[in-house]
Amino acid sequence: MKYIQNRKLNKGRQKSGGQRCRSADYSLLSYFSDTFLFQYDCRTNMLTFTPNLANRFHSGGKRGFRVLDPREQMDLVHPDDAELLRNILNEAAEKPECQSQSINLRFVDNSGVYCWMCCQIRVLTDVRGIPELIVGKLSDIQEQRLKEQRLIEKASVDSMTGILNRKAADYQIAKRLSTSEKGFLFMIDIDNFKLLNDTLGHAAGDEALIHFVSEIKDSFRQEDLIGRVGGDEFIVFMSNTDQEEAACIKAEHLLLRLANWEKYALSASIGIASYPHDGRNYHELYKAADAAMYQVKQRGKNGYYLLNNKGL
Repeated sequence: MKYIQNRKLNKGRQKSGGQRCRSADYSLLSYFSDTFLFQYDCRTNMLTFTPNLANRFHSGGKRGFRVLDPREQMDLVHPDDAELLRNILNEAAEKPECQSQSINLRFVDNSGVYCWMCCQIRVLTDVRGIPELIVGKLSDIQEQRLKEQRLIEKASVDSMTGILNRKAADYQIAKRLSTSEKGFLFMIDIDNFKLLNDTLGHAAGDEALIHFVSEIKDSFRQEDLIGRVGGDEFIVFMSNTDQEEAACIKAEHLLLRLANWEKYALSASIGIASYPHDGRNYHELYKAADAAMYQVKQRGKNGYYLLNNKGL
């Protein structure tokens, strides 16, 4: 009899233990595997990470964060991404039917470098379907994002000169125009480049192109956008200035640098259009700068022309 009672007691203990840790929890932990885990308590708004967070990320020794408290600092997440994290947790708590979601966020590691992590979450509800916990994991996708960025950059760059290609230049300048109130667009054409290519060969032509781009870079500001829009045609957008004198000085400086190159005779025809005076969008501005460059060609090349200005 005593033996039978002990069996019943042990059976009861096993059953009780099973109630404390549901099988769903085991499957989730198995799904998350060996990675950075966290849970969000929908009642207390507390976001808690597993202890291994400190091994990789700059958490300041903290594991728990009250993410809805505006006074709470989440320094381990990029400022632009902290709000995204709050939003996805809020949305999951309010709409438990969307049980699985994911988002890419930047976390700062212990060396101070932001790393891309894939944040995946699942919602756990009680028997009434009310969200109790949101559990999640962080997976390292930094190398994947770097590869993607390298591919994007490769597709955007002119292989010979290292500046933006035609498609990327058009896109980047149009994008810059949407956030700039003023600026100048330069159309720059190498004078007599075909003759140089035909008489001295393509190797000399390539060398001249690379040198030409180097002189453009040295003549303009680091923040100015530079692109190659044709074989011997280049474009520069100089943003956040309406000083015509400054635009003219840039053109004169480039022409002088080209003239001082001793290896090959180089000069350029430069057309300059003012934004928004000569064009309120990229298409209009491009046409205006191209027309200004044509004026220089008509006047004998090796100079610049600023629309609505006497130029050269």
